[in-house]
Amino acid sequence: MISMDTVATQRTALMLLIVIWVLTLLATACVVIRLCVRKYMHICGLDDCIIGLSMGIGLSFAVAATLSIHHGYGQHYKELNSEQASKALMWNVISLLLGTFVCALTKLAVAAHLDRIWGRVLSLSSRNLMWILTGMAPLFALVTIIIFITECKPLNALWAPAMVEAGQATCRDVSTLILFATFNGGEEYSP
Repeated sequence: MISMDTVATQRTALMLLIVIWVLTLLATACVVIRLCVRKYMHICGLDDCIIGLSMGIGLSFAVAATLSIHHGYGQHYKELNSEQASKALMWNVISLLLGTFVCALTKLAVAAHLDRIWGRVLSLSSRNLMWILTGMAPLFALVTIIIFITECKPLNALWAPAMVEAGQATCRDVSTLILFATFNGGEEYSP
């Protein structure tokens, strides 16, 4: 018999998938329309290339999140066998990495767009400052990703906690990752 908790979890997972895909498809439609208009008007620029790349990575994030939920992410750990839990965690790790990078990459697209609009008005030092500050977002995201994927040896111990429990893998203390990810998150969402 299916418990009420299982039904509630399945509904939550379904709602999460609906939200992820509706927002992703709306964003994709906007980006595709923008790129088609810009190409038709022959005014494609660096900002369009970056936003197109970012949208591609964003779609990959949505696919990885969907696969994670499909394999059981969001359900109680005790309801999953070890293979399901491992696959769910693996796809969640992939979606986290993609999501971290796509947030930073979109900032570069905004900077490229602002540079195109205000390029002739801003001084060279202002433009350089904008690019330096904006360029720090993907740099911090990349460092966060590197810290995250080097957290455990071997790498698959990130999504197979049984390996650590059995002594087949070693993982560093997560405090470094938490501190840097918190810093990166604050930098990502600061004005």
